[in-house]
Amino acid sequence: MYHLGGRSLWFDEAVTANNSRGTLTETLDLTRTSNSCPMFYPLLLWGIERFSHVPFWLRMPSLLASMGSVLCLLALGKTTIGYKGAIYSALILATSPTQIRYAQEVREYAVTVFLSSLLLVGIIWREAPKTRRRGFFCIVFFMLLAPLTQYGLVLLACATLVTQAVFFFLHTSHSFHRRHLLISALSLGIAGLCSLLLTLQYQWMAGGFGVTYLEEHYFDPQTHNVISFIINNSLGLFKMTFGRTAKSLESIGLIGLSMGLYLFRKDFIKRRNSLVITTIFAVGINIVAALFRYYPYGSLRQCIYLTPLLSTVFGVALGYLATCLDGRRIGKATILIAMIMLVINAWNIEQINPYQEVENTKAVIARLNQEMLVEDSVFIHPNAKPAVMFYLDSFEHLNQHNMFSDSAIMRKPPSGKIWMIFAHMDEPEIEDFINDLPNTGTIKAILSTEGARLYRFYSQNTENLAP
Repeated sequence: MYHLGGRSLWFDEAVTANNSRGTLTETLDLTRTSNSCPMFYPLLLWGIERFSHVPFWLRMPSLLASMGSVLCLLALGKTTIGYKGAIYSALILATSPTQIRYAQEVREYAVTVFLSSLLLVGIIWREAPKTRRRGFFCIVFFMLLAPLTQYGLVLLACATLVTQAVFFFLHTSHSFHRRHLLISALSLGIAGLCSLLLTLQYQWMAGGFGVTYLEEHYFDPQTHNVISFIINNSLGLFKMTFGRTAKSLESIGLIGLSMGLYLFRKDFIKRRNSLVITTIFAVGINIVAALFRYYPYGSLRQCIYLTPLLSTVFGVALGYLATCLDGRRIGKATILIAMIMLVINAWNIEQINPYQEVENTKAVIARLNQEMLVEDSVFIHPNAKPAVMFYLDSFEHLNQHNMFSDSAIMRKPPSGKIWMIFAHMDEPEIEDFINDLPNTGTIKAILSTEGARLYRFYSQNTENLAP
């Protein structure tokens, strides 16, 4: 929590925050045209920004949602999951580098994980008579918010409905009734229709959801083999949960051993294990959606909604392994497994460092605020503009009067001193841009920080064009 307000907002965060600064109508219009998430999270930010624009408070919903997700998994200790399974599951989720990163960002993904965790609690609660009603309310609540929070959650909602339908038609459980299935489906349908009318239809017309930059996560028969696509992207999904370093393979190996033992001994197919079956359906539906190019699949934030399910399935498997070695008591094997997972995941966190700055645009603006004169001009590259606009009001010497972001002006720049801000760009892209500047002056790098750059350009253009 100590650096929630210290880290600079990067491009995606700034776009999301800026979209919610205006009126409710403006927030809706900007979400439709310049964002890819549904309406719930921008509306949540809109309410916060009525009182404060401080990054600390804008990131607070993600932090609280992330903490709530871990608590949801811990709450499964009093269910059929057991205390060992619940603790291991929460440990895996809490130390996932991807989970840690999005717990500190002004994005909808931490809220997505929380809703997925809440659904998981509902599914498990449905299996016990004492908590059946609470479980049903959790499922309905999830169905109502899923299409309005993140589109991937709709796939998870469909997997939940399929699981309920299978259990109902096979008459294997008294916890799933026809009216419950109908109410859940109706709730999802109403929320889905609202999401379609509010945002999805406009976002789809505006260009869809990034098929270009997510191309490897969609199946392409010309470049992919179906089997290799599923295997490689599934491995990427697991690495996203446990970390993308070599040590992750040790975690996956330990969990794989536990999983094999768990499935063999528990015979979950005959017992109709709703947790495992829901997870299988959720992953399977996501794979089918990727094969038909409707939704990406693999190691990417759009699939983060699967993290609580994978964490819990693997955590339960580890808990079962510990029970086989120690019995029901918490013995040496139970503690040893926890220590192994904790050390490996801590090593992954250290290597990946999810706390690091992504794009430190705030440091660039602070330096500009110190050195810029009133008569100076400022060129803001379009990729840096969202973050610069977010922080602009925080610096007293800066104003938009002498600022411009039209790259075409730099081909024939005005005379005098021009400061140039770059962010959300690769180093070669920045170098190419600088090399294309006309030979009408001198350029000097002033500040180079994480994901952002500040340059000073002395232009001697005799035409003295105003920006």
